[in-house]
Amino acid sequence: MDLAQEQIKTQMTNEAYIEPNVLELRLDTNELIDKIKSFLMGGRIVYVKDEQGQPKPQFIKEGEPMANDLGVQSLTSWISMQLNPSTVQGNLKEEQYFKLLERTRKNLAKNLLINSPRYEIKREDRAFIIDGIMNMLELFVSRTIGNKERDSYSNNPAVRIGNYVPQQRKGIL
Repeated sequence: MDLAQEQIKTQMTNEAYIEPNVLELRLDTNELIDKIKSFLMGGRIVYVKDEQGQPKPQFIKEGEPMANDLGVQSLTSWISMQLNPSTVQGNLKEEQYFKLLERTRKNLAKNLLINSPRYEIKREDRAFIIDGIMNMLELFVSRTIGNKERDSYSNNPAVRIGNYVPQQRKGIL
């Protein structure tokens, strides 16, 4: 195998290794959902090392929960249906994006209005919860406008690494 073929083989191996990791990071919604969960529970997640020295998430209570366990579970489940790797890979026109946000905000507000007693959510916390959740959703889902999320894959240096093919030298030098 000559040098050019070896470089192509190495780059293809690197691409196979790097590309899925980059995509996983870009599409992973667990951290966002955990942040919303912590927000509803009145705290935050910090990472501490376990006995083996591995980072382990730990919840630190900093305030009062805005919802009971049923409310936190129900809302985070609903949010994970809105905020997931499949939804961010959509291809929306700007008008569709804004209609989606309007519909999502209305559905969230309706859910909180109807279920606040069951979820033990105070009336004065509803708008704060809606705004907190929607701000995160708006930013995450905005990547669907004009198929920008998929377009960004080709603009990512880690993804482009396999597209480089060295030119073979000709002549003496």
